[in-house]
Amino acid sequence: MTIRNWRKYKPKLYEIVLKGFAFDEIVENQKESYEKARVLQEKYEKGRVKD
Repeated sequence: MTIRNWRKYKPKLYEIVLKGFAFDEIVENQKESYEKARVLQEKYEKGRVKD
């Protein structure tokens, strides 16, 4: 109900809240991508022949 009221009566605040939700989602996706890359790097380093 509150967000609906913000959308109607405080559109800038509503926009900021939605952008915050989108930002949180982007950050979470980046964390997941980083973890996947780290795991791949560890697998590569374990499988690499030592000089």
